[in-house]
Amino acid sequence: MLSSGALLRLVHERNLAMATDQNPLTRLPGNAAILRHIEGALADPGCGHVLAYLDFDNFKPFNDNFGFRQGDRAILMFSERLKAWAGSAGAAIDADAFAGHIGGDDFFLGVSGGGEGEVLARLAELLALFRSDAESLYDAETRVSGGFLAKDRYGAVRRFPLLAASGVAVVIPPGSHGLTPDAINAAIADHKTAAKGAEDKLFVVRLG
Repeated sequence: MLSSGALLRLVHERNLAMATDQNPLTRLPGNAAILRHIEGALADPGCGHVLAYLDFDNFKPFNDNFGFRQGDRAILMFSERLKAWAGSAGAAIDADAFAGHIGGDDFFLGVSGGGEGEVLARLAELLALFRSDAESLYDAETRVSGGFLAKDRYGAVRRFPLLAASGVAVVIPPGSHGLTPDAINAAIADHKTAAKGAEDKLFVVRLG
């Protein structure tokens, strides 16, 4: 039997461990929790999984031009959408959903169960909603023009579109597959550019 003092210490240590793996801005789970989720999903052949990497397009020029405060507002705006998706949308499609924050403008969404088509449709809807939300970060003139001038990574001034998010969704069907977290990361890295160029900002990769 544990004493009340020992039990309180265990609870405190658990809360401290969770807090150290939590993004201080969004309060979403961080990289260690994300890795545990991916490993758990890969070890569960009983249902299908969607593991999605999500990030902003052209976030650096947005930050440079409008300031880090607006950048933080955009990150919080997206994180709230992501939290809501993991809560309400996950329940609506009878799936378990997990939202995480890798860092900066990089996010993760893991969905286990649910119909693949509906999961992907709702994921595309999430990206579209953020694109609409992000218009509030600009003044009326910039919204009407549909873009802004800023320096690119090479120092050249060019026009950038309004802020949007894109994602790579890795779909893993039920059954044994032998996939590893490294294979998931490689699939995501290989298709980031394609996601940013897709009309709905989402690129789907099927593995397994």
